[in-house]
Amino acid sequence: MLYDRAQELAAAPWHHEIQLIREKRYCENKVFYYLKLLKVYDAAGIEPEPLENHKYSSADRRQAIKDFEAYQKSHPGIISVKDIEKSKWER
Repeated sequence: MLYDRAQELAAAPWHHEIQLIREKRYCENKVFYYLKLLKVYDAAGIEPEPLENHKYSSADRRQAIKDFEAYQKSHPGIISVKDIEKSKWER
């Protein structure tokens, strides 16, 4: 079964995805930004595989956005997700 699953993962179609996500931590009263590069499999039931992960503090927000946009520009056609808006309960 393990061999079959490994073969399924090796043959499954995939694509890269870049994500910039904002996270508000209420216990610390801080905001963090996460820049993630993922290998996303198109087959159902396979979790995305993280390739790179960068953490930015709220003071480095501009740098996080700059790095996100630079990666988008250097990799045309990559799927990108930018979720940095405040949640409706934070307003």
